[in-house]
Amino acid sequence: MSTRTDSARRTSSSWARALAEHDAAVAAFTDVTNGIPDARWLQPQAPGKWTPAEEVLHVALSYEVALRGMRTGAGMRARVSPMRARLLRWLVLPVIVNSSWFPRAKAPAEIRPPAVAATGHGEFAAHALCARLERVARDVRDELPLASPDLRFRHAYFGDLAPRQALRMLSAHTRHHTRVLARRFPKVAE
Repeated sequence: MSTRTDSARRTSSSWARALAEHDAAVAAFTDVTNGIPDARWLQPQAPGKWTPAEEVLHVALSYEVALRGMRTGAGMRARVSPMRARLLRWLVLPVIVNSSWFPRAKAPAEIRPPAVAATGHGEFAAHALCARLERVARDVRDELPLASPDLRFRHAYFGDLAPRQALRMLSAHTRHHTRVLARRFPKVAE
């Protein structure tokens, strides 16, 4: 692919909107995670719910799986039939990426945080998880606009997503988890 084609795709209005949406989603998520008190980082909202550390790891894993999929052509294991994935991609995905609605669904195994994340030690410490998320989100932002438009990432529920669809899905997913954490940790007015 020529440099001119890469540059044109990176600056197209649809990519510019998707990148701005992504940047805003990651910035809002980071803002919320930075406001979580250290003492609450490993406390689940309720029994069986994720801790803030696990929420951040889940979002980071989502970016890592998508990036790996775009680099290698690998993806998530399909959780629905190809026909259902196509219908979800055509009918539900546009609603998700263009609104604040996000469906309740079990997180695919590839992006579920491991139980060891609940310890909050080492690579699962708050600062390490936030740095991991910021790093992979930056890599996604830099690489997806340059990916071949023919490349597809297999999402568990939506099937094969083109690079811009994958970026918009990641942004919507990040916004969803921002809202989840913001409800638990509203900023204290000073």
